[in-house]
Amino acid sequence: MPSMDLKYRQELIRYGIVIGMLCVLFGLMVLFILVSRPSWRNGLRAEVEQVLEMSDPGEFIVGDFELLSSPVSTSCAAYSIQSKSTGESLHAVIARVTTLYGPVPAVFVCGNESGLAVFKGFADLHGVSVRHMEDNSRASQIYYWQRKIPVMLSKVNKK
Repeated sequence: MPSMDLKYRQELIRYGIVIGMLCVLFGLMVLFILVSRPSWRNGLRAEVEQVLEMSDPGEFIVGDFELLSSPVSTSCAAYSIQSKSTGESLHAVIARVTTLYGPVPAVFVCGNESGLAVFKGFADLHGVSVRHMEDNSRASQIYYWQRKIPVMLSKVNKK
């Protein structure tokens, strides 16, 4: 019977090594996600600033990232913004909108009291394709996000 104990012990060691390797890989993935999060937020902030500058030059100051407490928060990110002309505190949301050209980030501005978010433009697109996408997406996807964003912003946490 000693050979059976040795066989089980060797199998347990092998399983332990495999589980240990999986734990190390999982830990590395979590580490990379945590390290890259500030870079991701800064990149989205720059996209929001660019779209707002193109739609309303010099009108908005983009502030801090806001954590959305919503299941669709994986498709969008929110930032606090302030209007220079009125001094009003608003929210800018960049959301992944499905268009004829595939998923494209779109920027919306929503106030605290307004019923709908205002579409400001698509990020990273220029030229004729932008106008074509706005014309074809406005009725469906953009309108969906205009109604969804105020609901999401009702449960916002600053981070």
